[in-house]
Amino acid sequence: MEQAVGPLLLIEDDDDIRDIVTEALRSAGHDVRVAASGEQGLDRTRELPRPRTIFLDMTLPDMNGWQFLDEKRLDPNIAEIPVVVVTALGRTDRSRARNDVVAWLSKPVDLDDLLAAAAVSAPGTRAPAANRATDAELARQYLERRRADLAAVETAFADSAHAELRLRGHNMRGTAASYGHAELGAIGYRLEQAALAQDAAAEQLAVADLVGYLRRHPA
Repeated sequence: MEQAVGPLLLIEDDDDIRDIVTEALRSAGHDVRVAASGEQGLDRTRELPRPRTIFLDMTLPDMNGWQFLDEKRLDPNIAEIPVVVVTALGRTDRSRARNDVVAWLSKPVDLDDLLAAAAVSAPGTRAPAANRATDAELARQYLERRRADLAAVETAFADSAHAELRLRGHNMRGTAASYGHAELGAIGYRLEQAALAQDAAAEQLAVADLVGYLRRHPA
């Protein structure tokens, strides 16, 4: 019961990222608890009400994310609390994850992905096993979000809004591979670089490739 109604816990040592993510989650109506280190995160995890989900940065000043998870699993009172891994390292070590890791987010974190992960164990839903969607389902949901963004991307290109295109390309580069869409991540990188150079021709090619990718991968 405590997990179902407790706050979210964000464990992140970067002050700017912690503030941005906390504000985004709170703006969406979530109660958020924060920690800046692994030890502080463990302490805050044990506080009542216990968090319903932990957002875990994998590179902390006092321990890495795997060490945090090992320590958490030794305490039966907190072992089953679901964890959303937030990392700049992609899915390199995903084979080491266990059932308490319910989702993976790549930095820079896409806002839609962040809010979707926060909703996994919101009150009224089950956690964590029922929320471990298959990779195929996560990949499908990711593409649906990219399709929803497509009109905004095309408008940004038509308006020569290079900063907007750069941000969208950057977010795609940082998240797509984690959802099984490495090719889409490469397109995001090209879009980001083209927008940074304000190269309209390269932007057009990247946007066209994005459209083509989405067409080749229907829902």
